[in-house]
Amino acid sequence: MSNRLNNTNIFILFFITLTRWRQAFTWQKINAALAAAGKAYCIYSDFAVGAAVLLENGTIVLGNNQENVAYPSGMCAERTALFYAGAAYPDVPVKALAIAACFKGRPRKEVVSPCGACRQVMAEVIRRYGRDFDVLII
Repeated sequence: MSNRLNNTNIFILFFITLTRWRQAFTWQKINAALAAAGKAYCIYSDFAVGAAVLLENGTIVLGNNQENVAYPSGMCAERTALFYAGAAYPDVPVKALAIAACFKGRPRKEVVSPCGACRQVMAEVIRRYGRDFDVLII
């Protein structure tokens, strides 16, 4: 297990097969990421992102992007959800993460991959719990 995400394992991590994904997530949980995107605070970019974290105990934790006029002070949906999961359930590993992106209220057709900071946080979550987790970009 690597603590860093390189181009090869990014491809493997983000483009998993739907068959494998169905083992971790139901459509209801995938829709939770879309619903979380609908609640994002994105008045500057109109680019809403929602994330749903499935924990090993079956709990689903939601997060969305929170913008701020001081750009670096905002927070991405992935980090919002993963940090909340770590704070509320510090001993429960992450099983899967679904990410949904919308622009001007409509789901994007193109894949939007997590930023470098979110990828680093994902790598830290993997290190923290000693196990990988699936990621689905909707």
